[in-house]
Amino acid sequence: MARLNSHSVVGHGYYRLNKKGEPVECRSLGEWARSYERNRRIARTVAHGLAVSTVFLGIDGSHGFGEPQLFETMIFRVGGDDGPNGGWIDYQRRYPTLAAALFGHAAAVAWVESQYS
Repeated sequence: MARLNSHSVVGHGYYRLNKKGEPVECRSLGEWARSYERNRRIARTVAHGLAVSTVFLGIDGSHGFGEPQLFETMIFRVGGDDGPNGGWIDYQRRYPTLAAALFGHAAAVAWVESQYS
């Protein structure tokens, strides 16, 4: 049985964050798995019964079309499992950089405030 560290994943869309919070492509599946175990949450804001959550995906969400999309913001109902989406509000955005993800998180919070204030 092969060990995780022996499989190269360079060029396959697996990333980790360096100490500055910048995405860096992983050299092996083991490197990615170790980094993925850490807290991936970038930001979380609760307002009007909704949670805006922005996370580091660790995997390129662009599926090879354009710039790697490594961060994602979604909106969920807090403590609820009602609705066809199990608490997920139909809001999902992906971003290539930490700066763009933080800007996108703020925009999602502003959207919640505009809808429910």
